[in-house]
Amino acid sequence: MYCVQCGTELPHAAMFCPSCGRRRHQPEDAAASPSPSAPAPKASHARLSNVKAQFKESAPGLAGALIGAAIAQYFGLHLLIPVGAAVVVWAIASRASPGRSRPFLAAIAVQGGHVIWFLVGLFAPGGLPASLWIEVGLMTGSLIWLFVRPGFGPVVLLTLWQAFALLVNVQAFVEAVVGTSAHAALLAHVILRVMAIGLMIIGMRTLRQARAARPSAAV
Repeated sequence: MYCVQCGTELPHAAMFCPSCGRRRHQPEDAAASPSPSAPAPKASHARLSNVKAQFKESAPGLAGALIGAAIAQYFGLHLLIPVGAAVVVWAIASRASPGRSRPFLAAIAVQGGHVIWFLVGLFAPGGLPASLWIEVGLMTGSLIWLFVRPGFGPVVLLTLWQAFALLVNVQAFVEAVVGTSAHAALLAHVILRVMAIGLMIIGMRTLRQARAARPSAAV
């Protein structure tokens, strides 16, 4: 081995150069050589990968929370009341429901929550017009009929009424000013009525499939 400073050949056991006195192993020489901690970049890369994986897992939930917050900010009580009431109706109806009405529980819950929202508005000071008692009575009676004797009759009655009311709400919604309370309320009505119609159609198909499967099951 030779001195890196003057080029003098160093004895095997010498710690310093006999010519210039330079130390055989300088700190900069040790720094230039590979160290046991060299794999550190791999560890940092693994941590970065873990952070990316955690972000991908939490991104859908974060996006859903942001969307939910935006919806709640826009609709406020106009959607909170019927949705909360629908959950209560679902809980009560699912416990008291006869087996044959189970295909319509979702439709009953959504429309029941809608009716409760109407009732809150009717009893509130300066609330909804008294003419809405007609819709409340019609929907309440039809929902009880659907719950007790599910079938074609109550489904047709509720679907026709919801379709008619949907057209009325859509027309009023188009004319309402965006950002106002009336606009948010009408949009909530439209959403609830579309859901009700879709859920009743699904429930009717499920009921028909169950009835069609009974003879084959008996055989």
